[in-house]
Amino acid sequence: LQNVDVIISSPKARAQQTVAPLAEKLQIPVHIDGNLDQRKSIESAAEFEERVKAVMEEIPQKFPDQTVLLASHSDWL
Repeated sequence: LQNVDVIISSPKARAQQTVAPLAEKLQIPVHIDGNLDQRKSIESAAEFEERVKAVMEEIPQKFPDQTVLLASHSDWL
């Protein structure tokens, strides 16, 4: 984890708390992205899958040549 350049977390406190020690050690900020949030009750499975796909396609474009750590929830696994 020493090679992490960017940390992006869901807005949930538990996800942010998980990566906070690493961010502090690496002296990098934790970026918050609402798209990493868990599946919403009004969101269909297909809508959730599209959101996940969009995030995964967007990360390499936003952070080229960087190692990115994402912190989210079991919905994403």
